[in-house]
Amino acid sequence: MSVPDGNTALRCAAMLLAATALALRAVGAAAQEPTLHDHPGDLQPVHPDESVETTLHDRFSLDRALGAAVSVRGALTSFEELTTEVRRRVPKRRLAEIGNTEPEMQTIGFHNLPGTLEGTLRLQDWTIKKLRWELAVERRNDGRATELQVRELRQTFDAADEAFRRFWREFGIAD
Repeated sequence: MSVPDGNTALRCAAMLLAATALALRAVGAAAQEPTLHDHPGDLQPVHPDESVETTLHDRFSLDRALGAAVSVRGALTSFEELTTEVRRRVPKRRLAEIGNTEPEMQTIGFHNLPGTLEGTLRLQDWTIKKLRWELAVERRNDGRATELQVRELRQTFDAADEAFRRFWREFGIAD
């Protein structure tokens, strides 16, 4: 199997996918193509008004997670402002008990933490979309995928690549 140069984790994941498909064929089992709706089995709804699929594919979506990171950033900014407002009236001991009220945490930590979350989410999205595109190339070479499928997955990967690169250009670390 030929995997484009990249980091070792990506190569290992691609090889694992190929080895699994070969092993299934070797024992006579039909290799099933993964779908976007695959998830760990036997999951029960976590809320009566929300199906497992809605939780997994809407609540746990990249867009929802990135929106949550923005909300966390806003909450941290509010907490920092509130701490600044009460610092003169609340004893230092009480502020220490509350936690996360130290100036270093509120300037460096509160700046870096949401960026770490967003960067992780975007990198994971980039990796998944790259692996899906590479797998489609392999499937096309085996006659199990069309050129259109490969092109669509490449476009999806290109969009994730641009989103990650835009994030990277704007990302900064406070120290």
